[in-house]
Amino acid sequence: MTQWDQFQFEDRIRQILRETTYDRPDHHFGRPFLTPYQIAIEFAHLYPDDVRSIGLPIGGKGTGQHNSLSQYIAGILSRKIQAGDLDDIEGGFI
Repeated sequence: MTQWDQFQFEDRIRQILRETTYDRPDHHFGRPFLTPYQIAIEFAHLYPDDVRSIGLPIGGKGTGQHNSLSQYIAGILSRKIQAGDLDDIEGGFI
């Protein structure tokens, strides 16, 4: 079993995306995107024990590691979106 499946990343990311509130839900640009870094921060907030078990830092400058939770999330989401396995989550460039 992969960590993606073991730690229910897909369901939990959907929950994070669904439950994130915005200051201006009526903004003319619509709902904003969340970056993998923002998703990783919320994932770590909601599931700190699982993040400790995974053993990756959330990410960001100065971690001293080449792998991070945000990179892991970004990579898997990107592959799944490209393969057509996630048709209800969009990717985008900032």
